[in-house]
Amino acid sequence: MRYFILTWHPHKWEWKDIHSCVQSTKNNNPVDEQWSFGNRKDADLGDRVFLYRQKDNRGIIASGIITSDGVYLDKHFSAPTKEGNCVDCRFENIVMPNDVLSVDDLKVIKTDVPWDRLQASGVEIPTDQGHLVENLWQAHLRNIGMKSDEAQIDFSQLIRGYRYDRNQLAALWGYEDFHAIGRGIVTPANEKTIILFVSEKHQPTSTQYDNRFDGELLWMDGEEKHGNDLRLMNTLHEDEVHLFYRSEKKSLFTYHGQVFLVESEIKTTSPSRFLFSVSNKLPVQIDQIIDEYNPEIFEGEKEGLRKLRLHVTYERSKRNRDAAIKIHDPVCKACDFNFDTFYGQELAQSYIEIHHTTSITELNGKQIDPNIDLVPLCANCHRMAHRSKGKILTVEEIQEQIKKQKTASGNI
Repeated sequence: MRYFILTWHPHKWEWKDIHSCVQSTKNNNPVDEQWSFGNRKDADLGDRVFLYRQKDNRGIIASGIITSDGVYLDKHFSAPTKEGNCVDCRFENIVMPNDVLSVDDLKVIKTDVPWDRLQASGVEIPTDQGHLVENLWQAHLRNIGMKSDEAQIDFSQLIRGYRYDRNQLAALWGYEDFHAIGRGIVTPANEKTIILFVSEKHQPTSTQYDNRFDGELLWMDGEEKHGNDLRLMNTLHEDEVHLFYRSEKKSLFTYHGQVFLVESEIKTTSPSRFLFSVSNKLPVQIDQIIDEYNPEIFEGEKEGLRKLRLHVTYERSKRNRDAAIKIHDPVCKACDFNFDTFYGQELAQSYIEIHHTTSITELNGKQIDPNIDLVPLCANCHRMAHRSKGKILTVEEIQEQIKKQKTASGNI
């Protein structure tokens, strides 16, 4: 991410709706604008921009990112018959002219920017100095009440696939320096967010982790001391996880957006293993069946190792289940199997499975009527109801299948 300065001369262009734009950003609604970019032609999507007010009340009045795919030619704002270099910007913070971050304040930090002599848009702030301006700007926003005193993690200002370093991110989020986000697994206070800073290759003197990312799936070691294992395991229902990945130390991190936990393997004597996907459509795990079993050459695989697999589940109501059993009795409606009768009430304790006549994956929070939406089925009939891919058998269809099989075997 590079840093650029845009300029606004209020006597040359009147910003008529600046009051509504300021209020919009106060309400966390960014403002999109096209802006002149001077003679510079080499900015990119995602680069950071600060808007500098010229003439009176000089100083930074807004901040944002470039949202166009680089610089393009369009009509010049002051001479419609001419063309000039432009960029599209998204300003996430705009302040009133009397609230600018002043030139005097900007000159306190050591940068190569000529704050007293800024003329045209497109001046670049050296990369190693940009975060100093960002830190000062974010502190200024907090001082004038435009931002909370606490650091705030905001990913809307980032571009997926773009590269960042920790100094830039710390400044953008309102931390004093990069140490606040210096760990591989960062869990910001009072945020339901986990940030992963994952490196594939480490320096020889550092702890070596087995991390791999193929653009779709991330295989990652947890922390040596297992401090965040449980937090990572609960991300399916609790926290958002965002990934920054780099191939080796000292290079920039590429932001890959939100990732989703697919599988965890919890260990005690070594780092636990985690598998994340960039897609929230979790891969389906299919059991492989050995079609040709040869007892002379077959070697059994290990079983019983501790491994936690996480998958999407759909909430079921115990009250609905209890109501369905009370209405229909704990007897299978398809085959009349009664667990109490077969195994004894002491062991079975009126056990029965409850089947949704409409797939639970399609209910999406629908109000359930246990009289018609729920049916008691034994484990066997329940499995058969869902056996056909893409189709759920009705109780009547299962009964018909049972009758057909009994007739064929002469048991009816």
